[in-house]
Amino acid sequence: MASREDWRRFAALQIDFSAIQLEPQDQEHYFCTPEGAEIIGWCNGIHFILLPGDEAVYCVSPEMGEEGTFVLPVAGDFREFLSFLLYCRGASALEQIAWFSREQIEDLLREDRDCEARDELP
Repeated sequence: MASREDWRRFAALQIDFSAIQLEPQDQEHYFCTPEGAEIIGWCNGIHFILLPGDEAVYCVSPEMGEEGTFVLPVAGDFREFLSFLLYCRGASALEQIAWFSREQIEDLLREDRDCEARDELP
């Protein structure tokens, strides 16, 4: 499966994954983490997974979700997930992809970048 192979290559890189808000740490599965899920990253309790026999990347959100919405797709495969991750400059916005329109995501990212710019001023 290409997503798993791509994920393993990415995980083997010697980079600071916290810089993109994607911690590759091993943590226990939550009550809503599907059986057999391979966790590929964490961001504040939210985690991103690959499911057996599936190329898509899913977001597991124990706090935002409810029955039937704890696990939602965020990308068709790992490469698409990585492109979203880099475009958004972190994992925190990816949780909201399933809930927001493209325009709402763009607005959220713009607000984040504006806040970063203000914080960088002397």
